[in-house]
Amino acid sequence: MENQMITIEAYCTYHQAEPAFIEALEKSGLLNVIVMNNDRFIDYEQLQQLECYTRWYYDMDINVPGIDAINNLLDKIKQMQQEMEDLKHRLAVYQTNSLLL
Repeated sequence: MENQMITIEAYCTYHQAEPAFIEALEKSGLLNVIVMNNDRFIDYEQLQQLECYTRWYYDMDINVPGIDAINNLLDKIKQMQQEMEDLKHRLAVYQTNSLLL
């Protein structure tokens, strides 16, 4: 399946966002922009995350470094939640084995 993309211009027009905001996200490593034929695109796979960043920036007045910090913290939380699920599963295996003894 071919990647679906939206132009930055179309995204900014629809969400009333500034292209400079998208550039700042790209410079901070939060967003990957694809350049083809002098046009700049965002892959649809990144669109949900970009819309979240846009809300944080425009609705909650969180700057790009703040968005980066929040994003890093949320990633760590997700990782810790996954580790907890793995540990619960391992604990359940040990508990089941100890009942069989």
